[in-house]
Amino acid sequence: MVEKDLVEQVVEVRCKSDRIMYVKLVVGSEIFNVVSLYAPQIGLDEDDKRLFWDDLDEVIQSIPKNEKLLIGGDFNGHIGRRGDGYKTIHGGFDYGERKN
Repeated sequence: MVEKDLVEQVVEVRCKSDRIMYVKLVVGSEIFNVVSLYAPQIGLDEDDKRLFWDDLDEVIQSIPKNEKLLIGGDFNGHIGRRGDGYKTIHGGFDYGERKN
């Protein structure tokens, strides 16, 4: 998850779940929190999906405002408010405008 050159700067590693992992590292005077995630897929039930998003929200809220936050991963979805063409698979976890 972390570039080999940055391993020495890692000060903490946490796993929130089997889908959310994050590391804290100090680079110079900056503190970075790098969150790696794998969102639930279509086949999982709504409770599993909700738990994932609640866990991610908890992780984000736990990071102090003066620290940097980087989130990367497979969100298993599309971006946009409307689920046009995805009515049977879009779970409602979206953000902003969808580009065509």
